[in-house]
Amino acid sequence: MNLPSAFQIGRSALIAGQHSMTVAGNNMANAATPGYRRQRLGMVGISGPPYHGVGQIGNGVRTTGLTRAIDMALLARLRHSRADEAMLDASQRVLVGVEGSLASAGEKGLAGAVEDFLSQWSALAVSPSDPAMRGVIVEHGVGLAAQVRQLRARLLEQRSEVDRSLQDGVNRVNQLLAEIESLSDDIRAAESAGGSNPTLRDQRDRLVDELATLMGVTVVDRSDGTLDLLVGSTPIMLQGASMGVSLSITNSGAAFAVTLDGAPLAPGGSLGALVLRRADGVEQMISRLDAFALQLIDAVNRVHVEGQGLHGRTTLTSFLGVNDPTIPLSQNGLHAPVTAGTISFKVW
Repeated sequence: MNLPSAFQIGRSALIAGQHSMTVAGNNMANAATPGYRRQRLGMVGISGPPYHGVGQIGNGVRTTGLTRAIDMALLARLRHSRADEAMLDASQRVLVGVEGSLASAGEKGLAGAVEDFLSQWSALAVSPSDPAMRGVIVEHGVGLAAQVRQLRARLLEQRSEVDRSLQDGVNRVNQLLAEIESLSDDIRAAESAGGSNPTLRDQRDRLVDELATLMGVTVVDRSDGTLDLLVGSTPIMLQGASMGVSLSITNSGAAFAVTLDGAPLAPGGSLGALVLRRADGVEQMISRLDAFALQLIDAVNRVHVEGQGLHGRTTLTSFLGVNDPTIPLSQNGLHAPVTAGTISFKVW
C-alpha cells in the first residue's frame, strides 16, 4: 500500500464519520418531532487493488445512503389498530348521542308517558261522561304526541350531525389523497437518481396514518417511491394516483354510502363506524319510533271508533283523505289495509 492510498483510507473514514455525526445529530434534534422516523446511514467497505502474496486490501469506506429505522409489518399492524380504535370511538359518540336523546324524553321517558296516557283511559272508563276526565285524557294525549315529536326531532338532528361528520370525513379523505399523491410525485422525482428521501417519506407517512384512522387502508409500497392504497380489496390510489371517493345518498336520505366511481366501499375507521351507526343506530331508532307512533295512533283510533260522542253528529270529516274517491279504498294508498267486512251506523 502506498502513501496516497493510506491517505485515501483516512479521508474516507473522516467523511463517513462526519456524515454519521450529522445523521446522529439530526436524529437527536428530531427526537420529539411528531411522525419522525429515526434515520440510519448505510456504509460499505471500498475494495482496493490486490497485493501479491497478501490479497485484496480494502481502500476505506463509503456511505450508501439513508434508510429509516422502521418495521413496515409493525407499522401496518399499528395502522389497523388505530383504525379499529377510531371506529370504536366514532361508534361510541353516535350511540351516546342516541342514548342522550332517549334519556331527555322526560323524567319517566317515553314509556312512562305512554303508561300515564293509558292509565287515564282506565280512569275514564269509570266515568266516561265526566268532562274533567275527558279533558285530562286529551291533555295527556297532546303531551304524549308532543313528546314523540320532540324525540323524533332530536333523533333527526342527531342524524344530521352524523351526515355532516360523514361529509367532512369524505372531504378530508380526498384532501389527504391529493396531498399523498403530490408527495409521492416528489419522492419519485427525488429518488429517481438513487438514494432515498426520508423527510418526504415521513411527511407522507403522517398523512397515511391519518387516512388509516378515517377509512382503514392497506398500504403497498412500490419500488419507484409511490404507493397503492386499498380499502378492503378496492384501490383508492394506484401508483400514487388518487382515485377519489364520494358520499352518495340513497332512499331520500335514509341511507348513506361511501363510494368509488359509484360503487360502494366498505371503509373501516371512523367513516365506517359513522356509516354503520347511522343505519343501525340513528336511522333504526327513527324507524322504530315512527312504527310505534303509527301503532299507537291506530290502537287509539280502533278503540275510539267503537264508541260514540256525548252528542249526536249529523256530519263527520276525516283528517285522512284518499287519493281518488272513484276507486276502491283498498287501492287508495291508506296507511292501514282495508279488508272486506261490515259497517254499522246508529241513528238517534
